[in-house]
Amino acid sequence: MILIIDLCWKEDSLSHPEFVDPIVNIVKSAGEDFRIVHHLLPDLEKQDDFNAIILCGTALKDNGFRENERLIELIKNTGVPVLGVCAGMQVVALAYGGELTESLEIGMKNIVPVKNDEIFNATEIFEAYKLHGMRIQPNGNFTLLAESVTGPEVVKHISKQVWGVLFHPEVRNEWVIGNFVRYCCR
Repeated sequence: MILIIDLCWKEDSLSHPEFVDPIVNIVKSAGEDFRIVHHLLPDLEKQDDFNAIILCGTALKDNGFRENERLIELIKNTGVPVLGVCAGMQVVALAYGGELTESLEIGMKNIVPVKNDEIFNATEIFEAYKLHGMRIQPNGNFTLLAESVTGPEVVKHISKQVWGVLFHPEVRNEWVIGNFVRYCCR
């Protein structure tokens, strides 16, 4: 079972159909069970029954999740694989000492693979949809898997099964989430 964490400013916000539902659809199409939990709910800590966690993106100015220390500690201490998408990548970075810098990007951009692994296995430049106001400045806790002209796009923790993706694979590159789900639930 996959725990999908909604990082939007409130449960069932107008952003839910844009950032959470597409990820739910990919998990469903892979035939996996899931549960959606909003990052501010007490259920967030009840993760014993999950094989993996996916952290969803948010709207550009929706940044309240960064103040949720409980969420950041959960990601830092979990023993299951994690995939952070856009805002979720910010949570991953904060959990492991990375920094955030302003970087407004909207639209299609070229992504350049640097290194492959079990989740990210692209060999050629591809286009991805980007919608973010911040990007991470990874530290020594992360390995770079892909980049663009503006910086890191895909990272993996050096010793944990934790990935961060800055672009929105739920929009155009569903294979990233599909690979993650298959990896975690095999």
